[in-house]
Amino acid sequence: MCDIPLAMISVIIPTCNAAKTLTELLAVLARQTLQPDEVLVVDSSSEDDTVAIARQFGAKVTVIDRQRFDHGGTRSEMARMARGELLVFFTQDAIPATRDALARLVGPFAEQEDIAVTYGRQLPGNDATWIAASLRRFNYPEHSSIRGFDDRVKTGLRTAFVSNSFAAYRKDALAESGYFKNGLIFGEDTCTVGRLLARGYRIAYVSEAKVYHSHNYSLSEEFRRSFDIGVLHAMEAWLLETYGHAEGIGFRFVLQQLRELGRQGRMSLMIEVLARTVLKYCGYRLGRSFRSIPAHFLPRLSMHSSWWQGNRGREAVASGRR
Repeated sequence: MCDIPLAMISVIIPTCNAAKTLTELLAVLARQTLQPDEVLVVDSSSEDDTVAIARQFGAKVTVIDRQRFDHGGTRSEMARMARGELLVFFTQDAIPATRDALARLVGPFAEQEDIAVTYGRQLPGNDATWIAASLRRFNYPEHSSIRGFDDRVKTGLRTAFVSNSFAAYRKDALAESGYFKNGLIFGEDTCTVGRLLARGYRIAYVSEAKVYHSHNYSLSEEFRRSFDIGVLHAMEAWLLETYGHAEGIGFRFVLQQLRELGRQGRMSLMIEVLARTVLKYCGYRLGRSFRSIPAHFLPRLSMHSSWWQGNRGREAVASGRR
């Protein structure tokens, strides 16, 4: 690995009632071989000890009204405030797995100047189900890779795949692309990477930079998350037009799951995988057609139900009724 660039590093963590995980995250950050120059926490008016914990570890804390939080807009505000040339984003439940995770994540910036974004490998947590763990294995393989705009011909929408649960950006490149888009239901990271790739930058997946981060979604959560992905793709149609459609990726993932379970003879899990697949597909297709669904149903179908009561959600609904 090349020497780490002599650049200021800002860590940015959005939080909301994060007391259960924030202590561990900040404690592990404090033991990293590469120390950030600042840790910025933006808290959505937590009702637990989140703010006190963050301040105890020396983080600079900004508290906002919960209704003000926006996946893209809030991160953009913090990015503009940050002093670092490299901006590292965590979610509150992503825990570095090694003491060199941060150093590994920013390493590629010293190697190639056209790399604007890096993201690390997400390992399943100790409580992860087989299904949750298999998703992490599919999305975050063992081998690192670098992708550019031309790779969309063979890798399609996965070319722009990234996760702000553990990712780093060159601040100047992020500013050049307009930071993160405000008002998205979620997916601010993928949309930004899509724009950066189109500008000629590249993205590095760094498998050696590891965090523990996974979710055990229920069947209804699988449906609602897929619904929100469909809404994102309906609203940001340029993503699919530029990089290709998402269904093929899901199909390959399901086949991989079924093959593995078939070899293990785990029939009950195969049935669960098929049930989840049907729910996710139905949720996604409904999300793509959200403008034709009565407005009062939309929050019930969505994992981000409060978004529909906000200005952007109301505007999205209204645009389909004209």
